[in-house]
Amino acid sequence: MSEIMVKDKEIAVPGETLAIGMDVLQGMGTYRDGENLMANRLGLVMIDGRVIKLFLYQESTRQKHMTLSYALLLMLGLTGGV
Repeated sequence: MSEIMVKDKEIAVPGETLAIGMDVLQGMGTYRDGENLMANRLGLVMIDGRVIKLFLYQESTRQKHMTLSYALLLMLGLTGGV
């Protein structure tokens, strides 16, 4: 049984685990690392049945840096619960 780790319309960052298990199929912008389905790029998660796809997240360069910086802080656990 597979477990989907993200929600539809969330933003995923490169290297993020989107799902665990082989029941979920890889779509555009994703790749497999063993049984893990991973994000290949920054993108908007779209779940379509058993398929997870990432669509390019369109934003300004400033917003992109802020999003990536916040994602890094989340990964490091430095957001203080924000």
